[in-house]
Amino acid sequence: MQNFSPQFLVKQKKLTLEFENKDAEKYLTVNMKEIGDTRKGKYDKFNYMKITCKESFAKEQILHVKADGEICGAIRIFPNSSVLRKKHPSLYTKSYGKYYGL
Repeated sequence: MQNFSPQFLVKQKKLTLEFENKDAEKYLTVNMKEIGDTRKGKYDKFNYMKITCKESFAKEQILHVKADGEICGAIRIFPNSSVLRKKHPSLYTKSYGKYYGL
């Protein structure tokens, strides 16, 4: 789940959010399709946009942000399929002694 808090420099009438690929709605949900309150500055908790993943997907999904019908931005959502996940080997060791600068 990702949280996004928009900040605006120029006044728009409305912002809409829509996926580039309509199949993305099978995998992802967005709690709002339109942001009507577009005042300048930071936004509060009441209008946070949340993207929730319903199931894993293999292709990158793009959520377009449109201001007054024109694309003004995009949010890239990377795939989370188990085929694309990689195992990263890790090594943990215990260390003793004084370490200066840490």
